[in-house]
Amino acid sequence: MSPSSHSPCCTVIILLLLSYLSHLILSQNSPLSPPSSSSSNNDPCLTMQCASDEICVSGMQDGRMVAKCVSAPREEPSVMESADLSLRGGRMSMPAHSTRAYHSGYAPRAFASPTNTAAYSYSGTLGLTPGGAQDITNARQNIKNDYMPLPDSITYEGIFSEYYFDITGNQQCQEGQLFCPVFQTRVSVDPFTESGNGVPKQENYMAVGLKSSLTAADWERPRLNLGLVLDISGSMSAGMADYYYDFANNTWVRNDAEMITKMKVARESLVNLLQKLKPDDSVSIVVFDDKAELIQPLAKISDIDLTVLAKKILALEPRGGTDMSAGYGMMLKQFKNLTEASGENVENRIILLTDAQPNWGTINPEGLNRLIVDAYEKYKGTGTTFLLIGLDANTQLVELIGKVRGSNYFSIESVPQFKDRLRRTFDYMVTPLMFDLGMTMSSNGYRLKHVYGSPDVNATDENPQLIHVKSLFPSESSARGVKGGLVLLLLEKNENCVGENCDQIQLEVKYETRNGRVHTASRTFAYEGSLPTNEDDDLQDSIRKGILLTRYGRALKFWLQTERKVEHPTRPISPALIWRLGLPVDFPQSNRWELLSQKLTVSPAMKAVFRRLKDYFEEEMRAINDSDMQKDVDVILKLLKAPDTAPPDATPATNIAGEGTTGTPIVGYSTASVSPPLRNLNAGAPAGHAQPLPLGNVNNVNAAGGPLRPRNP
Repeated sequence: MSPSSHSPCCTVIILLLLSYLSHLILSQNSPLSPPSSSSSNNDPCLTMQCASDEICVSGMQDGRMVAKCVSAPREEPSVMESADLSLRGGRMSMPAHSTRAYHSGYAPRAFASPTNTAAYSYSGTLGLTPGGAQDITNARQNIKNDYMPLPDSITYEGIFSEYYFDITGNQQCQEGQLFCPVFQTRVSVDPFTESGNGVPKQENYMAVGLKSSLTAADWERPRLNLGLVLDISGSMSAGMADYYYDFANNTWVRNDAEMITKMKVARESLVNLLQKLKPDDSVSIVVFDDKAELIQPLAKISDIDLTVLAKKILALEPRGGTDMSAGYGMMLKQFKNLTEASGENVENRIILLTDAQPNWGTINPEGLNRLIVDAYEKYKGTGTTFLLIGLDANTQLVELIGKVRGSNYFSIESVPQFKDRLRRTFDYMVTPLMFDLGMTMSSNGYRLKHVYGSPDVNATDENPQLIHVKSLFPSESSARGVKGGLVLLLLEKNENCVGENCDQIQLEVKYETRNGRVHTASRTFAYEGSLPTNEDDDLQDSIRKGILLTRYGRALKFWLQTERKVEHPTRPISPALIWRLGLPVDFPQSNRWELLSQKLTVSPAMKAVFRRLKDYFEEEMRAINDSDMQKDVDVILKLLKAPDTAPPDATPATNIAGEGTTGTPIVGYSTASVSPPLRNLNAGAPAGHAQPLPLGNVNNVNAAGGPLRPRNP
């Protein structure tokens, strides 16, 4: 038999042998020796203060350590560069310009101690920010890519968390006081409505600044038991700018080798996250598709070969369906033997990196929420953080299940963006400082009308708590103030009140610290119930910014709630792999979490709103002098250029403020072309549009929450 007849089989065998030998050779190489501790302690980035859009880089030059501030990277680097890991010859090393890497137990002080956070932020007091959404990145990215985001992707706490507020003023905390709320009041003219007699409507606001006496230099993150749960389901194969389930309409056509997929961003983000852990921290890693797999048992960082672990992570590929409950449940098994609950000395936390589109196992929100509640109540106070990846990440699901004590969530826009966030705020994002903050208001002259910036419910006559926040996390600070440390209250004046005490407001505050102690405080102050003068404005930038961002958020939510259609929740879809191969299959049904894209459109009536909003926003931005707000002006400009669409049929309307039925619109839209008020986004909507979804079982779901259909790769 001729040698050529053996060539295909021999070739395969030879290639396999070469691959195996190469693996053996690589695995024999020893890791790099860590830099000396002195070099890490002398890292000049520890004292360098950079602008919010810059990062500090350090390295050796002419035999000495130097540092400089550079613009944060915007382009997507390669896998190894973006993960800050260069795997050469089986070793883990850093790019030549940087000294920030460690292996198997070594961590430079710049990353080993939470006090390094002060190197990248202001050295003043820490702020506090509520749990829940920490940005509106998903909404902005959808609009940028010509898609309609989900209404739930816009939250007031998410908007506030992206901006700095100078909440200090002349109200100082006492030394050692963990929480000391500070207040500003402002009467503001509503630019969108009239009072009914042609006079612009005035609104009464009060800002609560969430301030602490702790400084970044004084505070230290406790030891961390961290569970990392990574989604490797088929939907993670989609590009960061694509909707995976659009293939049902044959519109998902991008499949080139250069496409930046959700899986690639998730892998590299996970490797970057590992670098923020200290030698005495512990970590476990679980991956899941329609089943879960443990790839790293819970162990101390000092006992883990990070090179091997990083290579294993970077080799993961998307596959199968999406069973979030399986991945989360397997991680809880790793946490069942924890001996110490979250407190002053330790934080137990699970981080899920996912697009939140479950279609297997438990998919109803009650069942998923129960898992997260059980993690906190039955597994030593284990909190949960969601890292959402991709335009099609389902923010509605996370909003429903993420409002649990100790929980928060972020969106990952790109690897460089996430690296910068980790560099600045990792210790903050995994360590809640306070729980169950309750604040009640008593006043004869004012009553609460709405709360903005708290993910939990507003006060009612039956429950007079005007703020209830289940968790408060530390927030970065700079010379410009505290990031996200604001809750805004809209008050209604009692015109029938007479007497000297009508302007008096009494606030009672109650909260619990990490050590389980409950603290209370009270304060009485007078509401300044007149329009501010020009001299006052310089002292009121924070509340003025909060009012502006609230009106911006209300307009976006109003638009999406009225003009974003809801597709039928059980339309047929075809599994990606089978569909690409052209093989016959029994078509499964999509469920409520598997999203299809909707092209960006804005009705002429809403464009009239956004034109008025743009003028108001730009005028206020100049007065406040915050150039960071240009990103939201750009969002408004994008909406003004979007294709027109006819507004949906609607019920009788209210004003854009969405705070009641009084007031006459003055921006060019009529009551026949808008939908119900925003004050209750779950109160209903026109048929076929933005219908609030029930929390019970959905179509094709059995009593246990599992789907009654084939797996969807």
